[in-house]
Amino acid sequence: MLLLFVRSAIRGICCYAIFLSDIVFDTFNESYHLF
Repeated sequence: MLLLFVRSAIRGICCYAIFLSDIVFDTFNESYHLF
């Protein structure tokens, strides 16, 4: 039970990190086009 929770938590953190880096990359791209 605990192992399943840990695995789902890790998967959620990974998905969130990918989502966050995607947003950061998008904003970096837009600011890069301004210069």
